[in-house]
Amino acid sequence: MIVSENQIYFDLYDSPSKIISEDRIEEGLDHLKFEDILQYVALPSLRLEKKPATTKIRKTSRSDGKGRSDMVFLFNFLRHKKVQRIIRVIVDDMSEPAHSDEAIEAALAGFKVEIWDWRKLDLCTETILAVAFDAEEVCLYWSGNNAVLRGWSEAGGLPLLRKLKKVHLHVEQVCLTL
Repeated sequence: MIVSENQIYFDLYDSPSKIISEDRIEEGLDHLKFEDILQYVALPSLRLEKKPATTKIRKTSRSDGKGRSDMVFLFNFLRHKKVQRIIRVIVDDMSEPAHSDEAIEAALAGFKVEIWDWRKLDLCTETILAVAFDAEEVCLYWSGNNAVLRGWSEAGGLPLLRKLKKVHLHVEQVCLTL
């Protein structure tokens, strides 16, 4: 009798390709079984090739018109595998176009996240509050825009994260040419 162990993390950083098809994820990783709590989910900057359109009508959500939504599929895959809680979320979203705030919220809706490390410049505090309200640690990536920094620190920003203990601020170096 073969007993397969449940995975305690989901890490695609070692993926040889930065373009992965939805079919490859569903069929190639379908055999994986996960614990309901994952130590971490680590997703590099990658693009998903969508499945060919089928006769079924796909549920579409209101789009804010900007950004990608590739990570929604990957987190739905984990949701389908009965994952409920993710200790640390690491997503490299520094490539343009980055994911829309709406897509980030859809991707992580319903998961309990303790350490937030979604690597997107100037991410809106409301997005973090919507999906990681119980986060104890947050990594922020700042472009140098002072309005964003003020937004994170105002009373309606990060102070609303009631369990927050640590904030890591990463400053993106901006080079101006004259």
